[in-house]
Amino acid sequence: MKENDIYYELKNKLIVLNGKIETIEELSKHKGDKFNIFSILGIQRKEVETHSFLLYELMNPKGSHFQKELYLKIFIEEVLKIDDFEFINVKVDREKIIPNSNRRNRKIDFTIENNKYYIAIEMKIDANDQKEQIFDYYKYSENQCKEPKLYYLTLDGKEASENSSKGVEYEKISFSYHILNFIEKSIEKSASLPIIRESLIQYQNTIKNITNQTTQELQMAAIKIIDNPEVARAATELSKSLAYAWAKKEVVFWRKLAEKFDIYLKNKKTWNLVKEIFLDDNEEIIEDNEVIERWIVEKLGKYKFRGLRIEKNDCYFEILLYTNGSFEYHISNKYSNLLSLKKEHKEKNTFYIESKFNYNFSKDYNNPTYDVFDEKKLDEIVENIYKEAVVYLDIIIKKM
Repeated sequence: MKENDIYYELKNKLIVLNGKIETIEELSKHKGDKFNIFSILGIQRKEVETHSFLLYELMNPKGSHFQKELYLKIFIEEVLKIDDFEFINVKVDREKIIPNSNRRNRKIDFTIENNKYYIAIEMKIDANDQKEQIFDYYKYSENQCKEPKLYYLTLDGKEASENSSKGVEYEKISFSYHILNFIEKSIEKSASLPIIRESLIQYQNTIKNITNQTTQELQMAAIKIIDNPEVARAATELSKSLAYAWAKKEVVFWRKLAEKFDIYLKNKKTWNLVKEIFLDDNEEIIEDNEVIERWIVEKLGKYKFRGLRIEKNDCYFEILLYTNGSFEYHISNKYSNLLSLKKEHKEKNTFYIESKFNYNFSKDYNNPTYDVFDEKKLDEIVENIYKEAVVYLDIIIKKM
């Protein structure tokens, strides 16, 4: 089969699959499956407020579930895979502060200990590794006069950076497999506990969302289209390029938005448009589109937002897009009196207001905005953000 034929066949199969997905999604809506409290509250990726609190409450024998060691036993067996863990003098803790640490705010996410083991678990969702973090946790665990075990929990089970681990031993665990399996087994054991069971089902769906996993029905529909080696290879290569396909569309969005502001500022001689939110490792402005695409894919964990700045002398107005798809409009603190913005961003020294629009330019977040792949709809998205931002800019420029 020729290469063009393979991709043509795959494209046709994907179009058919999309039709099935729409049917399944519609049925899911009618059954109420889309109602997810974590998604509604916008806390699906909150490391501390969501995942740390919930997992600790579940593992803790003294938790509000009142099921003693039931869930902790599942966790030890299904996640940590420790066969000889005895549930005598067991203590579960979270945010364990390392005493005498010469680094600020060094806390272990979870600790579990009994007479034999001292277990430390470091969890990362969107945050980056800190310097020597895993190394410090291992050394602390090693000094507890028990057998130390260190686990590194991430969405997909990736390794800690060498800068963090410094070569110490630890085991990798993931939300996508280990925690999901733990929650599934916990749901099974909660059959006679309806409130706990339903809460865990909601959390199970949340894990699937943040680890890009679909329902079993959707998985089966997707598997059916990969029915020969050629299509399997094409699908695999396609999956590797998805993040860059999204990034390319986002670059188009920023370029189109910048063009509109260039026209807007043409007769406002003392105001300048600065594309300074796209920075390289030397904190210099990036102009090359392909470099920006790589920046969007590879650097978001470091920067958390991207956007444009419009400035005059030391007064600036920023249009920022955060990794969760929310837009914000910021004005420098010194000139905050020009706009009635009440929220202060102390880290950026600005006051800001949230946009009424939310556009996710990433496959890795819940409810990505597929409309960005339609040229007309992408133009509408650009127009929406432009018109909203201009309302604030008109006020600023008039008062300046």
